[in-house]
Amino acid sequence: MKSPVKIFLILAVFSFIVFSCQEKEDSLTQRINTEIDTVAGMLAEELLTVEIQGGDENRSFGFRVLETEFKTQSDAGKNNNIQQEWHKNQVQQSRLIKCLQDLDLDADQIRESRNLILGMVECRIDAFQSLREELTDIILAMEIQRLTLLEKLLKREINRDEFMAGLQGIRESFKNEIQEIRKKHIDLIKPCLRDMVSNLRELVGEEKWNSLYDCVTS
Repeated sequence: MKSPVKIFLILAVFSFIVFSCQEKEDSLTQRINTEIDTVAGMLAEELLTVEIQGGDENRSFGFRVLETEFKTQSDAGKNNNIQQEWHKNQVQQSRLIKCLQDLDLDADQIRESRNLILGMVECRIDAFQSLREELTDIILAMEIQRLTLLEKLLKREINRDEFMAGLQGIRESFKNEIQEIRKKHIDLIKPCLRDMVSNLRELVGEEKWNSLYDCVTS
C-alpha cells in the first residue's frame, strides 16, 4: 500500500503536467487569435479607405466613382456587376491575397480560398456602403462651403489663390471627422473579415499559415 506522501507526490506531479499542458495550449490559442486579429486588422485598413475627390471651380466634392456609370434602369444590373468586380479587385490587390497567391496550394485549397475571397468581397461591399452613407452629410456640408467660396470667386471678392486656399481649408476642417468615421467602420468590418481569415488559416494549415502571416506582416 502506497504511503500518503507518495500518493500526494504522484498527484502533485500529475497536476503539474496537466497544468503545464493547459498553459501551453492556452498560450498557443492566444497566439493564433492574435495573429488572426492582426491580419484581419491590416486587411480592414486596406479595404476601407476614404477618397474624397473633386472640389474645384468645376467639380463638386464627392466620393470616388467608377469610370463607367450607367444612367438607365436597364443598365442597373450591369452596373451592379461592375461594382462587384471593383470591390473584388480591391480585395485581390490586398497584401493578404497577394501573399496567398505565393503559397503552393492544392486544387481544393485554391477553390475554397476563392470562396473565402468572395466572402471578403461581401464584407467590403456592406461596410463600404455603410461608410458612404454616413459620410454623405459631411460631403454635403463640404459642398455648401465650396459653393460659397465659388460665388465669392465669381463675384471677384476673392482671387483664385484665395479660392484654392479656402478649398484646402475645407478639406482640413473635415479631415479628422472623416477619419473618425472611417475608424468606426474599420472596427465594424473586422469581425466579418476575422471570420474569413480564421477560416483561411484552417484551410491552408499551420505551416502555410506561418508563411502567409510572415509575408503579410513583413
